[in-house]
Amino acid sequence: MTGGAWRAALLNEAAPRSGARVLQVHIRESNISADLLAKYPGCKLTSVNPFNQAPETIEGVQRLSFEHGRICCDGASFDKVVCCMALHPLEPPAKLALLKEMRRVLRSRGTLYLAELDKAYSKRETLALIGTYDLYGHDTAVSHSDGTWTAQIELAEFSHVKLVYNEADVIGRVSIFRARR
Repeated sequence: MTGGAWRAALLNEAAPRSGARVLQVHIRESNISADLLAKYPGCKLTSVNPFNQAPETIEGVQRLSFEHGRICCDGASFDKVVCCMALHPLEPPAKLALLKEMRRVLRSRGTLYLAELDKAYSKRETLALIGTYDLYGHDTAVSHSDGTWTAQIELAEFSHVKLVYNEADVIGRVSIFRARR
């Protein structure tokens, strides 16, 4: 997950202004903190890995912990949340809980940018999702296979949900959504 056109598309879509408070939610392999800081050095970047893997240290990035299903910070702390591939390893109730937690930490009218594996349209993309089944279990990936995982964005009470990118990539089909708190 370290390469791919989806990363450039996500960076361009999020485009934080100088001084913007940005939280990146990611699994280790999808951490784009260094890329965000290189392209938008004026943003105030914070990072959290909800799987509590030992994250790499990147100068200029504050790290938060994720404990008992919560991002360890006050509500309405961020202007933008950039979520990179952090939902597909989770079962549906945990996906919804993480989305609700990302909404909690966004300020009013803040924006979520969400890059995630999506419904396959080719055999190669299907094989990538089968790999996800093998890694994380059937229940985690089935909603990505049929595309129903996206309904959870609105269930988490985000509004103005819009698909802004949907392309085949090395890791499978990736979609990027933009939504408002």
